[in-house]
Formats: sequence, structure tokens, C-alpha cells
Amino acid sequence: RGLQEKYEVHHGVEITDQSGDELFAAGMNDGHLLVDVGAGMCDFDFYLRTARGWKGRYLPIDAAIDGVDLNDWPRAEERIVDYMTAIEVLEHLDSPLAVLEKMCRIVRGAIVFTTPNTGVLGRQAVLAMDATHRTPLSYTDFMGYDVRMQARSFFGTPDDTLLGVWRAQ
Repeated sequence: RGLQEKYEVHHGVEITDQSGDELFAAGMNDGHLLVDVGAGMCDFDFYLRTARGWKGRYLPIDAAIDGVDLNDWPRAEERIVDYMTAIEVLEHLDSPLAVLEKMCRIVRGAIVFTTPNTGVLGRQAVLAMDATHRTPLSYTDFMGYDVRMQARSFFGTPDDTLLGVWRAQ
């Protein structure tokens, strides 16, 4: 299969489209840098360029690509960036909210993230989905943060995924 077809089967076009919609609604354009946290094989970059015609700068951050331990990232010396995504990444971290707080300190545009919704799927089901899941999250985990949360369908059950958007003030 082609790369786009593999991506659609694995990640689902809907959540990708919604994440892209949120980035562009937050003002991302061709002059911006997008840091994709937990980028994997950089499929989101491929999507943004082929489906959306985006020509901005893309920086993947992923242990498989550059050896970065996302549990200890970003570091204080990280530079300010325009936009960030963390699509299906936070649940793999030991302290996802601490990492999200650090991300908020270095982003001047917006952060878009998704995570399985334990409020619908249940904590044990989220842990069982992937052996590398460490910290299942629910809507209530993001209360107290200035994050707009939406429930979306990604895994085949209504509202099984949380899509969050944080915008710099």
C-alpha cells in the first residue's frame, strides 16, 4: 500500500483532519514551524503537505528518530516554537501533564493533542490497547488547564478520543 493509504488505515483521516483544522484555525500558516511531538514516521507532515498544501517548517521529535526521551522533554534550553502537536502521544508518558505544561511554556501559537478517552473506554482498556501506554487520561485530567477539550471518535466508539487545543494568550 501507499504511505497515505497506510496512514489512513492506522490513524484515521477524521482525527488527522480535525487536528489539521485546529492548527489552521489557530493561525498556523506556511511561515510557521510545527514541532510534532512523538512524530513516529512523520505521517502528519505528509498529510499536511499533501492534503492541505502546507509549506511550513516541520520538526519531528521522537525517540525512534532522534533518541529524545519525551518524559524528560522539553528541556529549559529549548527554543520558542510556533505550534506543536502530540497526536496519540501523551498516554505513553509517565507524567503527561508535566510535559504538557513544559510545552505550553515554549509555544507561542497553539498545541493540538489527542489521547484515548478513559471516560468512555475505561482505564484498563486504554492500558491494554498498547503495551507502551503508561498514563491513561480523561477529560477531568485537563481541568485547571486552559485547554479546550472535544470528544471525538477515533477507535470506533463514539467519543473514544479526546482532542485538546491549547492557545497561547
